[in-house]
Amino acid sequence: MTHLRKLTAVLLAVIMVFALAACGQKDADTAIDKDLTVNVVALNGTTGFGMAKLMSDSKAGTTALSYNFTVETDPSNATAALVNGTADIAALPTNAAAALYNKTDGAVQVLALNTRGVLYVVTDGTENITSFADLRGKNVCVPVQNPTFIFQYLCEKNGLTVGTDITIDNTYAQPAELNTALASGEVHIAVLPEPMVTIARAANPALTVALDLTAEWDKVAPAGSLVQGCVVVRKAFADEHPNEVKAFLAEYQASIEYLTAEPDQAGQMIEDAGIFAKAAVAAKAGLDISTLTGTGEGGKIVREDVDRALHPEKFATATQNASQSTCSSAVCGSEPSSVPMEGMRKIIADNMLGSLQNSAQLTLVSEADVTPCVHIINDFKARNKKNKDFRLSMNDMLILAVSKALKKHPRMNATFDGQTITRHDEVHMGVAVALPEGLMVPVLHHADRLTLLEIAREARLLAGRARKGELTPDDMSGGTFTITNMAHSVVDFFTPILKPGETGILGVGRVVEKPVIREGAIVARSMMGLSLTFDHRVEDGAPAAEFLKTLVEYLAEPALLLF
Repeated sequence: MTHLRKLTAVLLAVIMVFALAACGQKDADTAIDKDLTVNVVALNGTTGFGMAKLMSDSKAGTTALSYNFTVETDPSNATAALVNGTADIAALPTNAAAALYNKTDGAVQVLALNTRGVLYVVTDGTENITSFADLRGKNVCVPVQNPTFIFQYLCEKNGLTVGTDITIDNTYAQPAELNTALASGEVHIAVLPEPMVTIARAANPALTVALDLTAEWDKVAPAGSLVQGCVVVRKAFADEHPNEVKAFLAEYQASIEYLTAEPDQAGQMIEDAGIFAKAAVAAKAGLDISTLTGTGEGGKIVREDVDRALHPEKFATATQNASQSTCSSAVCGSEPSSVPMEGMRKIIADNMLGSLQNSAQLTLVSEADVTPCVHIINDFKARNKKNKDFRLSMNDMLILAVSKALKKHPRMNATFDGQTITRHDEVHMGVAVALPEGLMVPVLHHADRLTLLEIAREARLLAGRARKGELTPDDMSGGTFTITNMAHSVVDFFTPILKPGETGILGVGRVVEKPVIREGAIVARSMMGLSLTFDHRVEDGAPAAEFLKTLVEYLAEPALLLF
């Protein structure tokens, strides 16, 4: 699939299934309410592609209806908006739509099927995969979203037991994250939708499409074609506004027809709408990759290389102007360098931005007297200075103290998927590890069951695997709370960003000896800055402050950790 024309022909094939008669309309009145604003949620990705022209027309004020469009990355945010009534219509993966229908006892209904099968198994060239049988014993990275359900079904139909015959790795929750990991060589086998496949192959021409999952579906499915996306409406809204729903379907269909017929404009509209940040790259996929010269790290093809091939006149002019220019100073300075946003840096950037966009984050700060902790650590080091296997750090003390505080305040030990708050009995502590290429957050599982020395040993081993690049998917998943430590810097307080899905993260600043008043006397104490960021959707300020208070008390009196 080398042209966006082909992509849109597949991605935007819409089948209208909404029956106006089902909404109870009994007369021929087709008038629409011009004052009504229809709230529509589009997803970032293929499921939302078809709305790009409609969004453009709405912005220009040329649509029959008044629309308020929102673009979401996480389908759970779209389903939550439908449930709470802030959205009337939404594009969803089919599995999310089915789950929502069942959970709400039919409070939503399907308007259209908008995305046929666009899933592929892609390899980096190190694996020879020609059938599902070749996947036996392999680790396959699959986004957590709709593709997982489809791939699991196909595995079972092909005689592969998930967890025994094949491992499905959901480390990369979003297709865009997995796309980056595959293109950079971090992942060897992945399931990706178009246009991610095209974009990944543009970045790494060695990637190979091994299996077309639509074709594999047709081999084993008893009936029906593979459908990945649909558009749903709140039934209450459809019953109350049948004419407006009919008008939306007409405008939506017109949007799709335009995008399919005008692929050059489609790419730009999709990008402008924020439905797919790199849609322009997909539109450029018709270029012969073999003719491009990669200027990225290791010879990788980056966006500028594609732009250069498409618009040589622009770059020629720029080069000419540069050659004709002269430095006004005696010595010319060096030109700034450009580094593409890719690999781990891109994954971190996407995760952090997604976290801020999809949660209500608030940070509380406090200062803890950690003098007794410092004494314990120093005494331990003095007693075991000849044994390198015995190490103890302030971070180990923090993991123990935070684990105990979470057991006392279990509401902070929670995860949230956009619809359901899950409060965990076990504490699985994420411990941020700074690496040259970026921040990794491996998880110390069952931290609440470990002694201080067990925490010290396990945390050290976990950090060592992170620095060697030996972390497994299990090492990186399942966290319920995170600690990020900047104690070795000059930072006292900062605002940490939540790991997506978790309720809380503790930012740890440096330990500084300060004058403090104790019992009317000024004494020197070791003080540490603590910054607690929490999701205000899950927890309120007062309970979060109580958690922080308990933590400060534990650090000031470590003996409390024994009880």
